[in-house]
Amino acid sequence: MKTNHYKKTSFSRLILSSAKLVLLASLSGAFSIEAEQATEDNVTANKLAEISALDSSSDSSSWNFLKPYIANYSFFLDEDKLGQSIRTFSRDDQHWEIDTNTLAKKFIINLKSKENSKFHIKDGLLVNDQFVSYSKRTFKKAKDTKQVFDWKTKVETGHRNKKKWQRPLEFQVFDRVSHLIQLRADLLEGKVVFNYPVSHKGKVHDYIYQFDKTEIIKTKMGDLVAQKYVRTKANGAKFVIWLSPALEYLAVKISQSKKDSPEVTLLLESIEYTELPKVAPAES
Repeated sequence: MKTNHYKKTSFSRLILSSAKLVLLASLSGAFSIEAEQATEDNVTANKLAEISALDSSSDSSSWNFLKPYIANYSFFLDEDKLGQSIRTFSRDDQHWEIDTNTLAKKFIINLKSKENSKFHIKDGLLVNDQFVSYSKRTFKKAKDTKQVFDWKTKVETGHRNKKKWQRPLEFQVFDRVSHLIQLRADLLEGKVVFNYPVSHKGKVHDYIYQFDKTEIIKTKMGDLVAQKYVRTKANGAKFVIWLSPALEYLAVKISQSKKDSPEVTLLLESIEYTELPKVAPAES
């Protein structure tokens, strides 16, 4: 009877925790818990730019760390490896683009997740253009999200399944992936305050990171020195990211944990830097 009870408990725990697989299906930070509470009016990040400066594309030397790559991450629930997450970072003559594809499986629970973030650099600022995500797991309806940031009309238009919204673009705002690119840039510039207004489901949330400590992370690439940063959510859940200075603060490990729930983790397995595609010259 004890064995049967253990199996039932473990299976129930798996069903309850499988929702968190979706939350860590991309790198970044894109790992939002539904109960997270914040409002547009409570955003405390500085207004970093006038909207008129955010309607065209140009590069800045401060963003030279951006390099196209393909990175592979292992996907864990506690100590169990469930699958893989692959991130492709690329660009064309208009945008930088981050694609993340995740496949995970545990017993009868399956997860498929895709996420895409597009942005460009204008006058030294990261400017969000579009964010799209799709996730499907066993026994649950698919979740489909799209956000379009139109800086000419100063309006963000979005939907999450049947929920639709429009909100004004009054200051620089990030999506759940692009804010981690900004975090890398800020670390490379030596900044010590990391507070990012992130648009999610029609509202803007403050994503605030605190430095914790420096650790050695064991990966298939070898031991990597990484700085640990923690974001504590309104419901007490913690999002933790380890960034490697040797890799220009690329994420080598990401985890999300909540009381009485298993920990979900992504761990870097490999990274391959790819050649920058040819870019059409700017018009004179």
